[in-house]
Amino acid sequence: MLFQDHISQLDSLGTSDRALIMKFLLSNQNLMNIIRLPLVQLINGQYVALTSNESSLMTHTMLDRRDIDVFVPFDESAVALYMLRSQEADLFRTGGEHILNLRPLTPERVVEYLSSSKAFKKGSVTPSSNGFRHFGSGWATGQLERGYILPYASFTFCLPGTV
Repeated sequence: MLFQDHISQLDSLGTSDRALIMKFLLSNQNLMNIIRLPLVQLINGQYVALTSNESSLMTHTMLDRRDIDVFVPFDESAVALYMLRSQEADLFRTGGEHILNLRPLTPERVVEYLSSSKAFKKGSVTPSSNGFRHFGSGWATGQLERGYILPYASFTFCLPGTV
């Protein structure tokens, strides 16, 4: 790969230079071109070198702008799709989880976020709980207003569950 021998130089580049390099590398719609290159900015401001989804133990959740306010407190290593060019964000959405160590925000991931919160009792939120089924299906299809949970995110039992 063209840039693999120059990783340390990539680390010293600013946001606009990295964006330009990523634009060039993804101009042919091939996500494999950016593997192991620190070009993707996380919501915490750091850059990550994404890897192949087959070789990675860690995945980064892809968040849209409407998801950021709710889920930033749960995951600072998520990728903010709105910070990418629209063509790149679309490419990440369609192929990211199949090629790179990226995953979409799914109802299962929402459960992981909520279950990891100190505000929730361990086991109070599960993908099989009745209250979560409605929430999860609405979230996945976009039918549920995503801002619904924001006022409740820091409180215990914001979603009905079994104890």
